[in-house]
Amino acid sequence: MHPPTDLSRFWQMMDASAGPEKCWPWQGAFFGRTGYGSVQVDRRARGAHRVAWQIHNGRQLRPSEVVCHSCDNRACCNPAHLWVGSQRDNVQDMIGKGRAEGAGHRNTLKTHCPRGHAYDAAGQRGNGDVFRVCSICSAAQKLAWKRRQRSTSAHVAESAPCREPKKGYAR
Repeated sequence: MHPPTDLSRFWQMMDASAGPEKCWPWQGAFFGRTGYGSVQVDRRARGAHRVAWQIHNGRQLRPSEVVCHSCDNRACCNPAHLWVGSQRDNVQDMIGKGRAEGAGHRNTLKTHCPRGHAYDAAGQRGNGDVFRVCSICSAAQKLAWKRRQRSTSAHVAESAPCREPKKGYAR
């Protein structure tokens, strides 16, 4: 991503009048009703807070990196309020601040799968926060599926009729 061609215009799109310690809310376009500012860069809509962080810090973000708000204000573009982490870091920050609400975040409270196996480092797949898959149950399901496939393919091979080739085709 290249920075916006007109940096002075970019920085004018946020209200920094409250001072360097306060939020600088984005005054431009937004991504629908998400609350995140949107800016065109390289003919694509980008998060204004992400662009502000990249310009301020002088480096590109890796695809796995997210720009998090220490102020919890989605419209804020103050680089002093922005930090880089993973999606997991962002979710942990949200949980730590008591903002974990909604259906997707109920999984953060679960400690065991429906069959009673513990969700720990060895007993789960997934990111651990938004979704979890029990490794023990998953392995059992995979084994059962393989057994069904083997028994079905053996049955099909035994009962498949031998067909003669069509006339005019050599085998």
